[in-house]
Amino acid sequence: MDALMATHAFPEVPLELVDDFLQWGMTLDASNGTAMSLAMVCKYTHSQAIKHLYGRILINNFDTLRLLNATFKAKPSLANLTKTLIIDLIDDGSYHGPWVRQQLVDLFKHVTATPSTLENLHVLCNSDRFFEYPYSRLDLKSLLCRNHSMPHGALSQPHLTHLIHDDPDYLVRFEPARYPDLEHIATAVILPWADVWTAYTAPAFADLVEQQGARLKCLVVVLAREIAALADGDLRTIIRGTPIRLITLTVPNCLGPIKKWTARDFFNLKAAMSQAHFDGSLWDPEQCNSDWIFRNVLPDGRPAHV
Repeated sequence: MDALMATHAFPEVPLELVDDFLQWGMTLDASNGTAMSLAMVCKYTHSQAIKHLYGRILINNFDTLRLLNATFKAKPSLANLTKTLIIDLIDDGSYHGPWVRQQLVDLFKHVTATPSTLENLHVLCNSDRFFEYPYSRLDLKSLLCRNHSMPHGALSQPHLTHLIHDDPDYLVRFEPARYPDLEHIATAVILPWADVWTAYTAPAFADLVEQQGARLKCLVVVLAREIAALADGDLRTIIRGTPIRLITLTVPNCLGPIKKWTARDFFNLKAAMSQAHFDGSLWDPEQCNSDWIFRNVLPDGRPAHV
């Protein structure tokens, strides 16, 4: 994991202009001492800036998506530097569905034009819920997805090691035969009803542990406060006798009762888990606690129906 690299929204100033300026600086007359020094600075700055800005990209508005596609079209080689894409697109009414879908198609066409270097795909939110990600052309190491954005049953990701998924009922679909390297799984149970946990969710975790066997090293589960005590006890019973390291967290108190949550509250929770994956704390039993993982999570503040 590129834990030390910051996550960047794409800059508002077209980076291809900065790229062109630095490229020009690198060609300055080497016979002139001052120009040669400037050329060396431009060369170093160009290398570091491009890797820094394109290594991990957060797409959190539609203008960013449009600008990123324009940049990749102008300079296709930049797409080869991208190791991480984080998609967080909520429909704000500014763009129509067909436009969004075409932009996403173009984005992944750029990213997979050559053998893809993309290692981490984290889909926090996508207004095009049923967009089909080109998993067959990706070779991922980590994936954050929902049940409608996960790979289809016939596909595989042989090098996927870390999975964050928001529905425990779907985890058994990540079969060992198709995901042989999967060792770390994180999920969330954001429901307040103990009877639903007992009847459906706990058995889903039992099926997961039976399926994954000894290969699963770490299981992180975020629990609603209403069921936390019950669920934690059941989970520890389920993993007993296995090498799985179980870490349970409760949702932050600041978010209040689940019935008052908005969609943005759920997305912010996943964003915190995504960031904790990249800095390594999500899988570290000493750092993985609610106060640390959700330290930057704030309530959306709008009425629950918004």
